Amino acid sequence: MVTWRQLTDANELADWDQQLLHFDDYSIYQTLAWGEHRRTLGWMPYRWAAYDGGTITAMAQGLVRRYPGGIGVVWLPGGPVGDPRAWNDELQQIIRRSTGLTLIYCRFNSFRARSYEDQLHLTQNNWRLARSPLTSGASLLYDVSHTEADRIAACSKNWRHNLKRSQKGSFTVAPWEKPDAAEMRAVYAEMEGLKQIPPQHSETNLRALYMHVGKHLITYACRDVENKLLGFRACAIAGDKAWDMLAATATAGRKSYASYATFWALTQECHRRGVRRYDLSGVDPAGNRGVYDFKQGTGAAPIEFVDHVGTPLREALYLVHSTLVGLNLRDRIKIGASGKIVSSFDMMRVLALGADWCNSARAFMFAIGCIQAQQCHTGKCPTGVATQDATRQRALVPTDKAPRVAHFHRNTLHALAELLQAAGLQHPDGLHTNHHAVR
Repeated sequence: MVTWRQLTDANELADWDQQLLHFDDYSIYQTLAWGEHRRTLGWMPYRWAAYDGGTITAMAQGLVRRYPGGIGVVWLPGGPVGDPRAWNDELQQIIRRSTGLTLIYCRFNSFRARSYEDQLHLTQNNWRLARSPLTSGASLLYDVSHTEADRIAACSKNWRHNLKRSQKGSFTVAPWEKPDAAEMRAVYAEMEGLKQIPPQHSETNLRALYMHVGKHLITYACRDVENKLLGFRACAIAGDKAWDMLAATATAGRKSYASYATFWALTQECHRRGVRRYDLSGVDPAGNRGVYDFKQGTGAAPIEFVDHVGTPLREALYLVHSTLVGLNLRDRIKIGASGKIVSSFDMMRVLALGADWCNSARAFMFAIGCIQAQQCHTGKCPTGVATQDATRQRALVPTDKAPRVAHFHRNTLHALAELLQAAGLQHPDGLHTNHHAVR
């Protein structure tokens, strides 16, 4: 049974950010630093965690603003994270008890990929889609994991051309170690006047951002030969993800394509730091076409495309199997399946949908001690599973782990045999699509 608790103890909160990284849908907006940043702007941060036994299955940082009469707003930017089944009535109750508010307007924007099952569960737990969106709800995701050559090739022709133009400019692009909020604000003011747009960030907000979130921020500045600021761009990094935070270009910088050079230098640094996914943090194709074209030109994909365009394993498996049967080729071609196959049921399901065999990697990683620390690409795996560091490798003792892998393999196949027997079958070859049903 899942139980929500408010976390207020300093020792519990010390591990908040590390626990956050265990979930695929974590974001910078759920970190302690972001909560403290918003505190300076009038929001009170609250942190809650859902426990199933001793394991945290979901987390939520809420920002609270109070009004007279026991009325308040609770805003969960980038959250909750973790298992949506835990975003239930008990979460709503803990929010009420923690804040002591009588009437609450609670709103969240989780970065979890959308699914019908999640939406159905949330609806059943009295969550509703907001009638008035605060933003366009659209964003683009830039894949920083590829090599520089591959990323340049993925850019649009016009974007590549402008990047080459920027290399001819009389300016330098370099890390901005100690950004000056007043200097940033001056560039923003010039850009706002040129584009006739509302103020983007106040000087106070910029100072607060660097004061509290500074350890996560990387900033690159573009300056001319007289050291005048032509433009800048900043992102926040947590784990292997980054989020676009700040960007502004002065009139002189626009003429020399400084924004292209600055973006490229910043994302190159992200690549060096092991970032894989760079969220371009909101786009508005209708209201701000220029920014949208710039971001899309990098080769970034709409998040809806990243999460949903392409066929998931089960649907793809059934499609390929059915197509081969229809073409009378099924007996000549074998189909293998892989992707989050952990249990005997996962195996039985893909075999029923048409696979001849299945591969499993994740489950065996767990069997030898993987804790999903998401440090594989850094070589600093805490359990020694994915590292070339001789010292860290000592955490993985083959004589201890090998029997665990063997036991897992044997017991999983035994469980598969029991499932087949329950279905009245002698062999996996007897599985067909009529053995698979979706409720």
